[in-house]
Amino acid sequence: MSYANVFELTKCLQDCLEYCRQHPDRGHSQFHESLIRNAKEELEQSTDKANQEFTEWRMESRDDKLAWKHLAAKLASIQKQLDAVNAIGFLDQKVMYWNRPNLVAAVDKMILYLRERTDDIEFAADEADALERQKQKAQSEDNEADRALDDYIRFSKLRSDGLTNAKETIANFRKALRRDLTIRSAEYQAIRWPQQVAPDERVL
Repeated sequence: MSYANVFELTKCLQDCLEYCRQHPDRGHSQFHESLIRNAKEELEQSTDKANQEFTEWRMESRDDKLAWKHLAAKLASIQKQLDAVNAIGFLDQKVMYWNRPNLVAAVDKMILYLRERTDDIEFAADEADALERQKQKAQSEDNEADRALDDYIRFSKLRSDGLTNAKETIANFRKALRRDLTIRSAEYQAIRWPQQVAPDERVL
C-alpha cells in the first residue's frame, strides 16, 4: 500500500465526508458515507491511543533506566564505604547500569556479603536492605517498561490497521467519484486527495 501520513488521510476523509453531506442524493454518497465516517473515527481513535501509549512507554523507559542507574550508584557507594573501613573479600569492580545481568549478579553477591557480616560491619545490615530495595525497584520498573512497550506495540498494530482501512476507503471513494464525475469535475478536484492513494495518472 502506498505511503500517506495520518494528517493527509484525515484531511481527505473529512473532505469526503463533507462532499457526501452536500450531496446526500447521489448513489456514491449514500453507499460510501458511513464507510468514510467509520474509517475516520477508527484512524483518529487508534492514532490518539497509539500516541498516548508511546508517551507512556517513553516515560516508563526513562524511569526504568533511572532505577538501574541508581542501583549501580548504590552498589558503587557501598563499595567505597567498604574500602573506607578496610573490608576485604568484597566485589570491588565497577558495574555499569546498562549491563543488567552482571549488575544484578554483583548486587546479589554484595547483599550476601553484607548479610554475612552484620556483626562485623556497622552499616552492613542497613545497606544490604537498601540495596535489596533498590534492586527490587529496578526490576519492577523493568517489568513496567516491558508492559508499556507491549501495549504500545499492540496499539501501533491497531493504528496500522486504521491507516490501511483509511487508504482503502479513500481509494474506493476516489474511484467511484472519478467514474461518476470524471477527474475534471470541480467537485472531484476540491477534495484534497492523497497523492499516492489511487492516483489519477494511473487511470487509462
